[in-house]
Amino acid sequence: MKFFFLFSTFFVYFYIPIMADSGLKVLVTIRPYHSILSALMEGVSEPKLLLQGNQSPHSYTIKPSSLEYIKNSDIIFWGGMSLEAYLANSLDLFASRIKVISFIEMEEILLLRVPNYKNNVKRKKFLKNKKYNKLGDNYFGVDPHLWLDPINVKNIVNATVDILSRIDFKNANKYFNNGENFKRTLDELDQELSIKLNSFSSIPFLVFHNAFQYFENRYNLNLVGAFTTNTSFGMSARRMREIQKTIKNKKIPCVFMEQNMSQKLLSTAVAGTNARIGMLDPLGVKINKGPKLYSKLLRNLSDSIIECLSGIHKN
Repeated sequence: MKFFFLFSTFFVYFYIPIMADSGLKVLVTIRPYHSILSALMEGVSEPKLLLQGNQSPHSYTIKPSSLEYIKNSDIIFWGGMSLEAYLANSLDLFASRIKVISFIEMEEILLLRVPNYKNNVKRKKFLKNKKYNKLGDNYFGVDPHLWLDPINVKNIVNATVDILSRIDFKNANKYFNNGENFKRTLDELDQELSIKLNSFSSIPFLVFHNAFQYFENRYNLNLVGAFTTNTSFGMSARRMREIQKTIKNKKIPCVFMEQNMSQKLLSTAVAGTNARIGMLDPLGVKINKGPKLYSKLLRNLSDSIIECLSGIHKN
């Protein structure tokens, strides 16, 4: 019995650290995806986040410190070329020895085309396995902001658990259990938001950056247009006039800006109308990074939409 006790103690002492830290070096580009990986890897290791603070994946410039992160990684998860074109050349440099995973190329992900709102074209949805290289004049391409639909995230969880388990098989059970827990959280979150947003499905609104149609599509909201398809693009006087006309003709009660953009532009757009200005943050730049960021991000979007569309102003 004494021998068995010593053997058991020896085994546990060495076995637990191996399970607690696999040594797998994972790099994730943006905060929402980093939150997902953090949840799946909890109790194993912590992924690194590439874009810190309020940096936008549309306009980020690669830095020497970022290259070090990339070079020292075993696996990199990113949003794909349509979201993070800045990263493509750097990934090519290390592609021979670093595994690169694009979320937008995962199976079962619902992808939406970016609509040309000024032509009043309704969005059409399509799946990954359908060709979308010829979208026509009424669409700008594939919308890469797919994390704003929690059903997409459930599919991301399934694919990512499989990837991590194949690479780090000794922690496969941990990844699986973390994934199941996270999916239950997503189901509860989805049900909560569906109930909260149900009363607001008919109220039209505008956004500055065309990043929110996955959220709109999931919760049957009435997003009628965006100022621009990309935060890096400027606003022409002609486009401003079109936006002002839309706000007046459709009696838009609310337009949404994003973090670190000037409110002056939106103030000009709503001048002479009763439209309010709200705030939407698709990246969670003011939320502490980690496993809980994703749920907080979607709740913040929901609360901001409800607050602005209902005319509620918090003190």
